[in-house]
Amino acid sequence: MAMTAVFMEALEETKPPAAAYIYVWACVARAAYVFSAASFPTRVELLEVFARFRKTPWFRILFVVLLGLIIGLAIPIAGGLGCVLILAIGVAMFAMPYLIGERRVRWMIVYALLLALIAVVVAAGLIASNFGTTEERGSSASMNGLVLSDGRVDPYALPGSSAVNYSIDVQSDNASWRVGDIRVFVVVTNTEVFEEFTNWVELRTAADPTDNLTGGISYSAIIQVPPSSIHRHRFEVFTNEVVDPVEHCPPDINATTWAQFWEQRTCVGTDMRLLAGAPRPTEVLGGQQYGPVTATGGELYAFAAARQTVFMLFPLLTFFLVLLMYWWTRRAREVRQKREARMGDAIQAAGGEFTCSNCGTDVPGAAVKCPKCGAVFDEPEAHIKPEKTGDAEKEPEPAKGKTEGKPAERSEKSRRSPPRP
Repeated sequence: MAMTAVFMEALEETKPPAAAYIYVWACVARAAYVFSAASFPTRVELLEVFARFRKTPWFRILFVVLLGLIIGLAIPIAGGLGCVLILAIGVAMFAMPYLIGERRVRWMIVYALLLALIAVVVAAGLIASNFGTTEERGSSASMNGLVLSDGRVDPYALPGSSAVNYSIDVQSDNASWRVGDIRVFVVVTNTEVFEEFTNWVELRTAADPTDNLTGGISYSAIIQVPPSSIHRHRFEVFTNEVVDPVEHCPPDINATTWAQFWEQRTCVGTDMRLLAGAPRPTEVLGGQQYGPVTATGGELYAFAAARQTVFMLFPLLTFFLVLLMYWWTRRAREVRQKREARMGDAIQAAGGEFTCSNCGTDVPGAAVKCPKCGAVFDEPEAHIKPEKTGDAEKEPEPAKGKTEGKPAERSEKSRRSPPRP
């Protein structure tokens, strides 16, 4: 309160804008005082509430839902990471339930399947929404003195339609270029769940073959496309000798970039070559524009869900590999513990143990061969009755190669030291 009074007194003596700053600080100080005086649950109380909530089934349900949402959001956002994303999701499917104390293998599998289901539902919704809201973009490019512009498909999005019109304008500043010197094609790719189909269709023009391209020539064609699908397209211009681009100037299937795939062609004829293409792979990812979209919203979601289900098989495979390693190490530890327990019981039943001189392993007193290296032991010298000499008994000498339980030099046939008391 005293601090607030000081601020208010300074406010009366100070002119704006400094007065406004002092007033703000006074409000902040007052709010801080009220907040500090209020009663809130302590950190210990919150931890106790969380500990009780963690023991309920609702905690595990909330955990699975939240983690599934995070994975589903990460798939479309970080899809370009590829293998890194697959490994990260697979490891997270195992590590997160493990961190909350889950050790049962069956329940870990249940968690992983539920996470995959939630992730597929969320990711499919985001991807389908992206497909449905992608706006039409015209294709344009400039290569080798040719300018391609206003490349479009009409209609761009019409569910159930199958006949669409592709069109593009071709222009050149070089008056020597004639309509009859070039062939214009549209590359239509039909995207399905497991594969894609790509076709080259030639576009036609009403211009005379002797007309030059300086004024711009429009090319178009009406093409039947499969309904209920998602398509992509690009436009390409070749020399007149190219009749079938797939046969005469095929794309480089060994290319490492889209620019190499679409624009660096090796044609079979000396007069055959690619002159221009739109859009450029450096400007549009994949070198193709979307369109037309002939699927409904439900079909888009089903398409995206099917693709994401196939994608989630790889993180699940990673999860099962990690789970197998966990199960194997845990199983090996349990087997080792049981074996050690049996050996301990056998040692107690035999009344002691001795050390194998061949490998140094502790062996039960009743054993006739080493359980580790398989060496066969001689008759135990400790079982020889001591000879009597006068009133004193002569104790048997310990087996050679043993000194206070330490392994001696290895020999072809192992000996054992006297049983330990």
